[in-house]
Formats: sequence, structure tokens, C-alpha cells
Amino acid sequence: MAFTTAYLVAGSGIDADRQGVASGMASTAQQLAASIGLAVLVDLLSARLGASTAGGLVLDGAAVPA
Repeated sequence: MAFTTAYLVAGSGIDADRQGVASGMASTAQQLAASIGLAVLVDLLSARLGASTAGGLVLDGAAVPA
């Protein structure tokens, strides 16, 4: 639902011959925000897991080689 609203807002007030550009910009912004958000989430999670295990990363009770 939020994506539909974002595309509607991105395309409102834009000339018909520029609708593709507006849609492409909205799609690029969405993908960029998602990739940055995922990178931050992974960084925070790995920092938290690294801090909680003294001997390195442990997965299902077995140490994960570095």
C-alpha cells in the first residue's frame, strides 16, 4: 500500500512524457533506501552478535569459521 502511494505522489503533477522518469526515480529511491536499511540492520545485528560471543560467531552451537 505504501509503495502505491509513493508512486502516485512521485507521478502527480508530472507531464505525461516524463511519467517514466518519475517512476524510475521512485523505484531507484526505494531500492536504494532498502539496501541502505538492510546494510545498517546487518551491521547492527553482527555487532550485537559479535559482542555477545567471546569466541566468535556461533551458529546452532557450532563456531562459524572467520
